[in-house]
Amino acid sequence: MLQHQHILWTFLILFPFIKSWEEALIVLIFSVLPDIDVGYKKFQRFPRGIRKFLQLILRIIWNILYLPYAFLLSFFIGKKAFEHRTITHSLIPAFLLSFALAYFWSLKIALLALASYSLHLLFDSITVSGVKWFYPLKGLFIRGRINTGTWQVFLIDALFVIALLIFLNLKTPTWSLLLLFVPLIKEVKLF
Repeated sequence: MLQHQHILWTFLILFPFIKSWEEALIVLIFSVLPDIDVGYKKFQRFPRGIRKFLQLILRIIWNILYLPYAFLLSFFIGKKAFEHRTITHSLIPAFLLSFALAYFWSLKIALLALASYSLHLLFDSITVSGVKWFYPLKGLFIRGRINTGTWQVFLIDALFVIALLIFLNLKTPTWSLLLLFVPLIKEVKLF
């Protein structure tokens, strides 16, 4: 999935829970944080000011958190630690970062961060590449039917927004939109 889709879809689902600019910032950062393994320069479709701000925040996170984490894990799993959809596309860093946020900030911020990070993994799980949810440990692997960067993703965007409008009109909780992703899953494996 593309960065703007991760941000849009995550905000559409979590907006009822966001009550302050700090919470919105956490949702924004954690909705794209799993893709930090491909660098912090992936925001070409954003307005210049927003793009520069996101790149700055993610550059700081890249240097302080990602590089030491990847370097440490590279002793155990080799070069795979620096590949896309490996160590950052796992619930392990999501839980570690959420525990740190709960300790240093607040439980609500930690839960929003965990939800945003997890939604990123879910959205990437519907692609043909899939996600190993507990990498490098054994666990859950989910692969979907969607080819990233094709018309399929943009069709999903349109359907998702239409469904959101219908759900809001019916006063249905926004998190129930996640049920729309079930038919897009092709394979679920425990390994």
